[in-house]
Amino acid sequence: MSDSKLGIIAIMVSGLALLISFWQAWDSRQFNKLTFKPHLQVNPVLTGEKNSGLYLENAGTGTAFIQSISFVKNEKNYNVLEDGPLGFYAQINVNPLCYKQSWPRPGAAIQAGKVIPLIKTIPFI
Repeated sequence: MSDSKLGIIAIMVSGLALLISFWQAWDSRQFNKLTFKPHLQVNPVLTGEKNSGLYLENAGTGTAFIQSISFVKNEKNYNVLEDGPLGFYAQINVNPLCYKQSWPRPGAAIQAGKVIPLIKTIPFI
């Protein structure tokens, strides 16, 4: 084989290797996007003990960043971060003085596996 044919074959193999590297990097990035996703859920705990309440949990594998918290009641949407938690209590007919309150702010980060109490009963002494 001549040197020019070997050179062309070497360039073709190098170009193919470069394309495969770019495809592998893109595929790896897509996999990482799917793998490290947050999943927020609200869990009610109704044991009748001091840990009863509503808890916000990040059950996903990535950090969650709070943009808004809203709920729907009777087909009406309420934004807790804009309207404040007192509007939330009024809508669910709960006396806010009976609960410890904790609401994340916009932009707050919640790590994977973290559980935050939103409302929690105040134990009687």
